[in-house]
Amino acid sequence: MRPDADLTLHGLARLVAEFLDRLDLDDVVLVQNDWGGAIVVAGDGLTDRVGRLVLVACEAFDNYPPGVPGKAVALASKVPGGINAALQPLRFKPLRRTPTAFGWMTKRPVPDDVMDAWLRPALTQKAIRRDIAKRLNAVLPNFWLTVDFTADRSWL
Repeated sequence: MRPDADLTLHGLARLVAEFLDRLDLDDVVLVQNDWGGAIVVAGDGLTDRVGRLVLVACEAFDNYPPGVPGKAVALASKVPGGINAALQPLRFKPLRRTPTAFGWMTKRPVPDDVMDAWLRPALTQKAIRRDIAKRLNAVLPNFWLTVDFTADRSWL
């Protein structure tokens, strides 16, 4: 993305609407899974090209960002270079199955070639890591303030 790109939910919703428009797609089935933007697409009235909307719940209540990996990456996004520091250990395949990575999010390990393809852009491109941090900080601007470090350590 351009460095000045709007990566808030509203910005991403406009991006999806523009994508549908530029491809001249009509009667699209828009499926939301894990990002919340489909609700914003509908809420912002950007549904001219949407025929159906499927909402799949992945997070709820205080489980956002989801699980230990979500909390870890949210915390990493608050520190300069934190996303890079959080991602680089994932070059080592055994570390991908730890609870702070993908270990508790899959029943079986994701094949290495698939995981390599998923991670390669973030591991090798500074601009991708910048966008990850920017996106997380747009959604969770006060995440540090919402975590009670003294009382509840279940997120660790």
